[in-house]
Amino acid sequence: MENFEKIIYSEEERIKIIDYFMNIKGELIREFLKERKIPTSGTKPELKERITESIEEGKILYDELIDYLDTIVPYDKQHIYLYHGPNSNIVINWRNINYYNKLLQKNNLTRIIHD
Repeated sequence: MENFEKIIYSEEERIKIIDYFMNIKGELIREFLKERKIPTSGTKPELKERITESIEEGKILYDELIDYLDTIVPYDKQHIYLYHGPNSNIVINWRNINYYNKLLQKNNLTRIIHD
C-alpha cells in the first residue's frame, strides 16, 4: 500500500468515487481486490459491498481507488475531479453548478457533459 495522505471526502465525493470505480470492468476490480488480498468472487454488487466494507475497516482508502483509476484510464479521460481548496470565491464558485453552467453557456461550451 502506498503512503497516501488521509483526505476527508464529502459524502457526495465518496459516493462518486465508488460509482466511478464500479464502472470499470469486473476483471479490473477483481485485480485491484486481489492485490490487496481481499476476496474476488461474486457479482459486481457483491464486490461493491466488499469494497465499501473494506473502506470502513480501513483496508482500502478512497485515494487508492482514485490512484488505481488513474493507472487504468487513459490520460485526458480521467473520471474523478475533486477540488479541495481554501474557501475563497474562486473555489466556492466552482462548487456551484449554476456558476459553471452559466460560464459554459457564456462561452458556447454547453456541449460539454458534466455531472
